[in-house]
Parts: sequence; structure tokens; C-alpha cells
Amino acid sequence: QLGIMQGKRRRALITLAAYAALSTYLLTTVFCCGLQQGRWNGTRRSHFTARAICARGRMSRPQPLQRDWLTESLSKSLKDYRVRKTREQDWEGFRPYMVFDDKTLESILEKRPASREELNDVHGCGPERIRKHGPDILRIVRENKLRDPTLAEEIRARGRSSQEEEERQAWLKKELSRNLKNWREEKAKERGWTAFRLFSDKALEDILEKRPATAEELRNIRGFENKIADIGQGILETIRDTELLRPAPG
Repeated sequence: QLGIMQGKRRRALITLAAYAALSTYLLTTVFCCGLQQGRWNGTRRSHFTARAICARGRMSRPQPLQRDWLTESLSKSLKDYRVRKTREQDWEGFRPYMVFDDKTLESILEKRPASREELNDVHGCGPERIRKHGPDILRIVRENKLRDPTLAEEIRARGRSSQEEEERQAWLKKELSRNLKNWREEKAKERGWTAFRLFSDKALEDILEKRPATAEELRNIRGFENKIADIGQGILETIRDTELLRPAPG
């Protein structure tokens, strides 16, 4: 009987050891497979992340500045100015990039500022640099624009157009002032009044500035609130007749 019990115990121990070995094998296999899968996923993730970063870099990379005639000419003029300013310094260690560096130069070429306000948007142009070099930079930009064959005629035409419009407006103001004064004198004589009783010179200046086209617009001018029915129609007709005589453009 003792031998039978020892045999049963031996078989139980063997079975237990087999189960333990099988469990260890299964756990080791699962762990190794998971580790391998994690490594592969990490590699793949890193690979795709690297590709995404490269793609974003390509998308956000600034496009090279188009090197047309104006860009090349302006670049040369600005570099010459930078060298000239460097030579004017007493300090031997002064370098051209201390006037403005290449990044600022590229920003000027890209934006081509035409005013001090636009210079504020140029990279590297702070208040001190604008104070020292702003007027020269604006002058250089404008001079190169005027020399550009594709822009020179457009700029000149725009200047002529603006000047012609200013001349027409000045003529209209002068002629309208004369006509309104003559109309005021005639109406005042008919009624035996002084001219200023109809409307003052201050009211005349307001008319010349606002040039009302309707009775409502004329009523908004100080001094005419209660005179529209009396003299409003005559004033509006004088304005319309004068504007019809204004010189045509060109």
C-alpha cells in the first residue's frame, strides 16, 4: 500500500511539473511575440512619423524668390548701399551684415516697401534701423521701380492720372466758389440784402468741401437747416451746372 501511494505521488509531481513547464513555455512565447510586435509597430510608427515630418517640411518650405529684373537690380543696389555704409564706419570690425543681414535683404526684395509703415513688416527692421536706414531703403526701392521697364510706365501713368485728377478737382473748387459767390450777389441784390445774409463764407466753404447733390445733403450743412425751401434749389442747380463744365480726363 505504501508503494502504491508513493507511485501516485510521483505521477502527481510529474504532471504538475509538466503543467508548469507548459505554462512557462506559453508565457514566454506570448511575451516574445508581443515584444516583437511592439518593436515592429514602433519602427513602423517612427517610419511614418519621419515621413510625415519630411512632408510637412516640404510643404512649409518657403518658395524661392523669383529673380526678375527688378529683384536682381534691387538686390545689387541694396548690397552696394550696405558696403558703402560699412566703409563709412570708423570701426574696422564693422561688417556689412551689421547694416542689415541677408535675411532682411531677402525680406526687402520680397515686400518692396513703399512707406515707413510697410518697412515695419520687413524682417529685421526695428525702429532704430528704420530711423538710420529707412529713408535710404525706400529711396533705393523707388528708384529701382522707376528703372524697371515693366513698372516704370505704369508708375508714370498712375502719377499722371493722379495729378490730372488733382488739377480737375482744384479747377472745380475754384470755379464753383466763383459761381456760388456770383449767384449769392445776384440774389442778395434782388432782395436788397447783404450777401452774407443768404449764407456766410464759412457755409460756402462747407459747400465746396461736401458738394451736396440733394436737398437732404444740403440741410446737413450748418446754416441751411431752415433755408432749403428758399435758396436750396438755386444752390443745387449752381453746383450741378458747374460740375457739368468740369474738364474731362486726359
